[in-house]
Amino acid sequence: MGAKARAAKALQARPGFASREDAVLWLGATLEGNSARENLVAVYEQELNNQLVGDADKLIDHSASIKRQLARSEFRVLPEEWPGWKPGEQELPGLLLAVVLLCLGAPLCFNLLKAMASLRPLPIINQDKAA
Repeated sequence: MGAKARAAKALQARPGFASREDAVLWLGATLEGNSARENLVAVYEQELNNQLVGDADKLIDHSASIKRQLARSEFRVLPEEWPGWKPGEQELPGLLLAVVLLCLGAPLCFNLLKAMASLRPLPIINQDKAA
């Protein structure tokens, strides 16, 4: 009971939690070394599940958990810094020219590959004409 009272007192100073994991981590840090910590975490999880009545509430809780996990992983699609390469004044025109040529050549290559894939061997063509 002392652990629950201590957590309730510390919770008054805490503004709120963004996700379920934040609350569980906070409980773990607040009740560090207390034997009732696992029990209180289980009770919290059960109470939270009871409060989430509708499917929409459960989806919102799940999306907040996913958002928290992504933030914690620090995943970036593009890194903020590119180590080892800094474009210079002489490299930029060549890079732009390569991009333009690739854009112009892509339809040509696609059409060429399409034509090659549609080629059929000569004996099959002769059989089709005979039938």
